[in-house]
Amino acid sequence: MPGSRAQLGRTSSMASAGDSIMRDRSKSFRSVGSAGGGGGGMGSPSDHRELRQQHSTFQDASVGGGSRPEQSSFEERMARRERRKASKKAMKRLMAPLKRDLPISKLQIDDIRPLIDLAYWSNYVEVRRDTAAAFLALCMNEANLAMLSKVGVLGALLALIGVGGRPADPDCTRDAAIALAQLCQLDDIKLRLLSAPEGLETVMKMTSSTSTRVKKAAIQIFDSLCGLRVTCEAIIDFGGLRSLVSLLDDYNDAGVKLRTARILERISKHDLPAKFTYDPVVMRHLNTCLANEMLESDEAIELGLLRYTLASSAHPENQAALCDCGLSSMLLHKLTSQTISLPHTLLIMQTFMNLARNRENHVRMLEDEGMLTTLTKHVFHEMANRKATRSSIYGKSSMSVFGDMTSKAASDASENDVALSRSREAAMSVETVRKLILIVLLLSEVPSNTAAIIESFVLTNVGVEQLTEGDIKDDRRIRQAVAHIMYRLATYSKDSPDKCHALGAQGCFDLAKYYLLGHDVGRKSYAVQVLAIFSRHTSLESFVASDEALEEIVALGYLPDDQMAVVELLERIGELPAFRLAMLKAGTVTVLLHILKAHDAAWASSTGKFREELVNTLLISLDRLLKMEGVEEQMIKVLGCIYRLSRNRKTLIPPPSSLTAKIIMRKMREQACAFQIQLYVSQFVAKIRARKALKIEMEMRAREEEQKKALRELQDEQEEKPFGREEMAVAAEAAAHA
Repeated sequence: MPGSRAQLGRTSSMASAGDSIMRDRSKSFRSVGSAGGGGGGMGSPSDHRELRQQHSTFQDASVGGGSRPEQSSFEERMARRERRKASKKAMKRLMAPLKRDLPISKLQIDDIRPLIDLAYWSNYVEVRRDTAAAFLALCMNEANLAMLSKVGVLGALLALIGVGGRPADPDCTRDAAIALAQLCQLDDIKLRLLSAPEGLETVMKMTSSTSTRVKKAAIQIFDSLCGLRVTCEAIIDFGGLRSLVSLLDDYNDAGVKLRTARILERISKHDLPAKFTYDPVVMRHLNTCLANEMLESDEAIELGLLRYTLASSAHPENQAALCDCGLSSMLLHKLTSQTISLPHTLLIMQTFMNLARNRENHVRMLEDEGMLTTLTKHVFHEMANRKATRSSIYGKSSMSVFGDMTSKAASDASENDVALSRSREAAMSVETVRKLILIVLLLSEVPSNTAAIIESFVLTNVGVEQLTEGDIKDDRRIRQAVAHIMYRLATYSKDSPDKCHALGAQGCFDLAKYYLLGHDVGRKSYAVQVLAIFSRHTSLESFVASDEALEEIVALGYLPDDQMAVVELLERIGELPAFRLAMLKAGTVTVLLHILKAHDAAWASSTGKFREELVNTLLISLDRLLKMEGVEEQMIKVLGCIYRLSRNRKTLIPPPSSLTAKIIMRKMREQACAFQIQLYVSQFVAKIRARKALKIEMEMRAREEEQKKALRELQDEQEEKPFGREEMAVAAEAAAHA
């Protein structure tokens, strides 16, 4: 023991005063500095004892027995003066600067071994406390961590904490835990701690300690361990996350909750499998903590919890379980009844979007207190409020916002800060709207959700005015998503006049016209199909009053995917006689004839099916435009197609397209008669040509037979009377000539 004391004293003399830790014990006072620094000037235990005695004596003399003597003798005054001088002298000695002239030596293995021996074998509380304090001082210097790891300090620290049934002391455990937290900055220490007997279990027990510093040290160890993906998975698999999130219930210490939330946020940054990101116990604690309204100072805690929840909801395997545990209800309540910052609102909307990716959650989410309606009102109401706030605050001059600025440079800087703040808030507001639109887009994939989406009035808040003049006018993803939503809702509502009228009242008709006159071909396709559906239940007089819109519809007829919608829409417009002249000027007949010829060619070559609805609707439109000037001359080019359609009798009852074709043929009687005569003549000529070709073919066959017969006769004669080579060649040439 004396030798160990001497070595401990040498280790203490090498410690740095900047990293030293002074502890006022009941019996002793020791200072331990880290290696690589100098010591001195900190005072000895005798100095502290002298200072305390003088201070107590002075108090007894000045305020003793509750009364002060009226007069004191000269000797007493001098004694008090001497005691004051001694007190000041001792205080100066204690507060003296560090001695920089001490030699600095590098930390060696032999300097640490005595501390390790004391940690393993000493049973004295004071010795173990001083050993833990010495390890803590050494671990505070990052330059010593590699040497400490190499010499095996990890086992000594676990022994000081109480692993293996060794005596545990609160002060000793606290210093050893803080030292272990510092040592866990090394990756090899993290892996060795996980493989050490009772290593991770001991750290988990520390989280339930009554000492706040021990608890924070355990959290710091968890924080260091979660820096690696491997150790993070091992902690979660061992159940360490459950003991960690239980600290969220400690409402008396915000620091503990903050550090726990940061660990969860750090875990969320790892791309962990689904089984490591969802635990019912963990999510129960998170839901309980997030359900409570947090102060502005607790935003960091809320941020960490929301990011972990978002990471868990990103896995499809967890989405149904998260919705079942009440996550969507809690987030909806938090979003609507609490004051939340805009970045946190974005995280909540992203979590809702992840949950909406699973179709099993749609029923629960839509029935959850009108989730979609509530989200829509909240997002757009908050967006309007934030815009009004920006206009009222940032719209003022820099003089009123930032005070009297006499310098032009300061004024320019403030204006730049204002512009930057406005742009950031506007960007986050647009991002929030985008998340909501994407949630609606995911919900619109299921036809049964159509009624709930219409009742939420989403399209009312993203109408033409917002897309052209609002904050979202420059967002292409929102415009594309709104076009998808509009198309899906109209498609699923095509058989319900009430739903179509509700969509029209929410501005869906105006959106379709806006997209039709745009520059994106895909959105134009959606628009023309939506207009075709609306044309079944409402009038299009206000829409077709624009010649530009009619020209766009006609132009889309050349695209194969939009031909059915274009033909149907043109047929509905053709019902109004006042617009037939405009249709003719827009080239309606040309595009209809193009569609008819393309369909006839595909049908004749058996490369496409016969589309009865398309053909019949197209022929009806042509029939209505037939009496217009110049239409008959154009239709003569496709008279053959119409004639073949009139003869289409694959079934006992002719299809409607065949009857419509016959009506057109009767109206074009003169052209039809001329066409039939031409058809008959061409058929007669074709028959004559076929007969001539058959006759020529039969003559060729007869010649071939004669040649074969002559060759056989020649071969027979050769067998009876052999010829020479010259005679055979002459005979073959004669046969060939014949």
